Amino acid sequence: LFEDMRIKGYIDLKDVLCFIEGFKTPFENINGRVNFTENTSDFKDINAFSGLSLLNVSGSAVNDIKTKIPEIDITAEGSSLKAGDTIRFLAESTYYPEKYPDLSPFYTLDSEHDLHLEYKAKSADFQPDKIYAVINLHKPSGANPIKTESGRITVKNAGALLENINGYIFNSRFNISGSIKNIDKINPVYNVSFTSKEFYLKNLGRLEELKIIPEKAAQFFKQFSDYTGVMNFKGGLKNNVFNASADVKGFSFINSAGGAPLKFDNFSFKINDDKLSAENITANIGNIPVFGSIKAEKIYTKPYINGYITGRLADDLIK
Repeated sequence: LFEDMRIKGYIDLKDVLCFIEGFKTPFENINGRVNFTENTSDFKDINAFSGLSLLNVSGSAVNDIKTKIPEIDITAEGSSLKAGDTIRFLAESTYYPEKYPDLSPFYTLDSEHDLHLEYKAKSADFQPDKIYAVINLHKPSGANPIKTESGRITVKNAGALLENINGYIFNSRFNISGSIKNIDKINPVYNVSFTSKEFYLKNLGRLEELKIIPEKAAQFFKQFSDYTGVMNFKGGLKNNVFNASADVKGFSFINSAGGAPLKFDNFSFKINDDKLSAENITANIGNIPVFGSIKAEKIYTKPYINGYITGRLADDLIK
């Protein structure tokens, strides 16, 4: 009698809280219906919140009768999701190693994006490389100094393609493009470019608002004020090695405690991995001309600086 018994039913979900193995941030206020039999389950239009972001989820799971291994097929859709919620969900997981940069300053990022996600796998264990997702960025808003307004991120085969991501840091535009491979591994491979054709240097005194800048660096820039000038910056990671170059125009500032302004003529600098060079620098402290050249190594750990600075007394001081 019991051998011929078949199980069939459904579960109504109302304001359910759910944690997924490996992820610290839960899905909340889950509502919908799950249908099931002894070897299958399916669900359609399940609504769930992650932070303030609403997702609509549909899918199915079928157990192989012989192996008992489930075949899972899930699709999730979301519109106008908060970027900060998505970043928090991914960063606060066991799949984001501790050695990676701290992303918590981006949890308040209030730019929005649309999401289409598919997950198909024959395993009871979560497999990140089976995720296919498309994220379209739009609608910069809110008070966060970093905003994204357009671009696309495609996740496939444990890699990510970053396509023409445009946004702002304060009131300066930036563009990010490139790719990341092996994002499910301890050492992903980054080939990503970052450009900002007009980064307004008046914002150097506000770097602490970004939260991602080391506190000591932000405090260093706060020692000075009345920044002016603009920087054309181009840089990025090529096989995880950072290189950059920049042209700086009209840069000047003064010491917050007082003193003559320091004004630079146009100059350039380059960064190659952990080395920095800036040559043929000319500037004026008040009306005193200053000349210099700087080369530095190990700039991220224990900087070693080699260079020179020379000056010439102004004519009115030697009369």
